[in-house]
Amino acid sequence: MWRLSLVLLLPQLAAAQAQDFIYSTNGGTVTINSYTGLGGDAIIPGTTEGLPVIGIGMNASYSRTSVTNITLPDSVN
Repeated sequence: MWRLSLVLLLPQLAAAQAQDFIYSTNGGTVTINSYTGLGGDAIIPGTTEGLPVIGIGMNASYSRTSVTNITLPDSVN
């Protein structure tokens, strides 16, 4: 039973990864300012709250040595 529960939780962790960011809005667009997730693959969403993500802050991944890969959407300049 324990093994089955763990397997069922893994997809939920991956799905929540897009929410692991602190961001700011300006003029109807979003800039990611910080990654707060556990690490691994950080997937930057193309939109947040219906607004396009167009930028990544200078220190968005500062000291996040657990991040192994970052995927950026085409909307990021």
